[in-house]
Amino acid sequence: MKRFRFISSILFVLLVFSVPSKGQSDTASMLVLSENEFLNLVRLYHPVVKQADFSVQRAAAALTGARAGFDPLLTTSFEKKKFGGDVYYSYYQPELKIPTWYGIELYAGLEEISGTRVTSEATLGQTSYLGVSVPLLKDLVVDKRRAILKQAKIYQQQNLATRNLIINDLLYEGIGAYWNWVKEYQVYKILDKTIALSEARLRFTSIEYQQGNRPAIDTVEALAQLQQFLLLRNEAFMKFQNAGTEL
Repeated sequence: MKRFRFISSILFVLLVFSVPSKGQSDTASMLVLSENEFLNLVRLYHPVVKQADFSVQRAAAALTGARAGFDPLLTTSFEKKKFGGDVYYSYYQPELKIPTWYGIELYAGLEEISGTRVTSEATLGQTSYLGVSVPLLKDLVVDKRRAILKQAKIYQQQNLATRNLIINDLLYEGIGAYWNWVKEYQVYKILDKTIALSEARLRFTSIEYQQGNRPAIDTVEALAQLQQFLLLRNEAFMKFQNAGTEL
């Protein structure tokens, strides 16, 4: 949010100082905001782009979580009961499971059982085992892990496509706003130069009238023309400011 406000402040300064002041040259008073710089600002800081990026990040996180379903899993179980100095039972069983793509799981583990009152089906001492877990036939085609992973990939692709579409629409709209801003500034600058010429014409006409070379009506006409250009320049400046606000 702080970075977004900072960029907004930069844009405001660019808009304010992009109009040359009287008595200053264009190069000295104008800061240039190029089309590529503006589009980069849109890509980096536009809140809608940020939202689209968050959606892509969520999809990537979901895909990572789905892939985690195929990571090896190490578990350990331990149970022990002791009373009056006698160990009734002690069960210790670490196990490693390795899921595969087709739903088949490989597993291996150790069992360490001791005590005076263990269950009859348990084998005292330390043993090891290795095995393969095969699901039902229907799960060999599409098991739950693969289904979740495929859904996560589709979700990510959809979010990437949506993000690209949103950014393209914003850039298209942004280019239109940028060049409208440039156009309104150029119109304002042309009228500014026209006013300078109109002021020089009024001064020349006034001198010619004072010397008796022109009638008084010419000075009135030159003044009316200058006032009309001043009005047009004010309107052009308002349009330029509105275009900057839209930008």
